[in-house]
Amino acid sequence: MDWNAFLKETWMPLAISAFCLLYGLRVLTSKDVKIIKRDLENKVFKDKDSYCKYAAILLFVISGASLIMSFMLMWNSIVATVFIMTAFVVVTILWKRMEAKYGPL
Repeated sequence: MDWNAFLKETWMPLAISAFCLLYGLRVLTSKDVKIIKRDLENKVFKDKDSYCKYAAILLFVISGASLIMSFMLMWNSIVATVFIMTAFVVVTILWKRMEAKYGPL
């Protein structure tokens, strides 16, 4: 398979992966919660730095899962779809735990 065929099949997961990676880096470096949700900017957090750190880590996990999905699409599209759906469910559960542990009071 040539490079053009690979990009034709996987441009969307690669774009999502790049977007989540850059967004996670922005959250990690700026430590600004209004980047994540606008209604959180005036709230008091239990631990704002840890909230931003774990939010960035979860964004990196989604970025990695999307990258893995793009390569899995070449093998089997159904397995790739199940993989990314499972990753989103796991990240959603971890995000709720992060909100409870470090989120706004």
